[in-house]
Amino acid sequence: MNSKCVTLLCCSYNRRDALQFTLQNKLQVRGVDELIFVLDGSTDGSYELLSEAATRDRRVRVIQKRHSGIQDTRNTGFEAAAHPWVLMIDDDDMVPADFAEKLFDSVSGPDVAIVGAPWLNATKSDVELVAAEKATTRSERLGLRDSQSTFTRGDIEVPFICSAALVRRDAALHVGFDGSYKGNSWREETDFYLRVVENGHRVVRTSTTFSWLERRFSGGHPRMRLKYEAWVLVNELRFQRRHASALRKIDPRTTTVLLEVWKTVRPRLGDVVRGLQHRLRSRLGGST
Repeated sequence: MNSKCVTLLCCSYNRRDALQFTLQNKLQVRGVDELIFVLDGSTDGSYELLSEAATRDRRVRVIQKRHSGIQDTRNTGFEAAAHPWVLMIDDDDMVPADFAEKLFDSVSGPDVAIVGAPWLNATKSDVELVAAEKATTRSERLGLRDSQSTFTRGDIEVPFICSAALVRRDAALHVGFDGSYKGNSWREETDFYLRVVENGHRVVRTSTTFSWLERRFSGGHPRMRLKYEAWVLVNELRFQRRHASALRKIDPRTTTVLLEVWKTVRPRLGDVVRGLQHRLRSRLGGST
């Protein structure tokens, strides 16, 4: 089997509009021999949309499973993949046609198990311009909380990449995505990447390509603001406790677990407070 045979994996939950918007983009990625869409118990017509696509493109496979969360859904996809490399792409993300090829160019040895790239927030009409502007200021490093839109000077080894990534199937099956990250699954991807590194593999980030989000869609897992932020706190604490030693080795500026959790939570508090104030004003206004 050709070591560069690729399965494109897209997991989704009640996001038919997102899948419809990005489907053609995913179908045009070069080097992809199989596209697996795993639906996490979707009931919004996603299955029918993708099943119809499968009649037109024999590479498309659709798996409908019981609703159990994104981690289990990704594990299901990796188990079902027929090829040694899996290209993970979120249901709302877009990528250039040569995305897989560019990522493969950064597989510099047998111990490289994952390759990622910058992620941009841009429309199709200006994504190349946004990428060019971002690339004018390149960084030597990328930390846990640095923007995923950052371009670096050449390839760097770092586990802090976004979810659009090329992943070796055997490494993913050995490590697996951890279902203990509940609610919004905050940090579960970085947890996965770090555990891959702990198992002796390398994670590389290249700036020769990028993925982008053209527009946002409703649906998916519930994102009530207060509940979402509560899960950020819970999952961040779990993540920091589990990986405290590894994070300090990667970045000596890493402090204690509680201070690192505070670094994540503090910038988000303003939005939470403003959201509460807006809800309070709305309720008061409705009661007059």
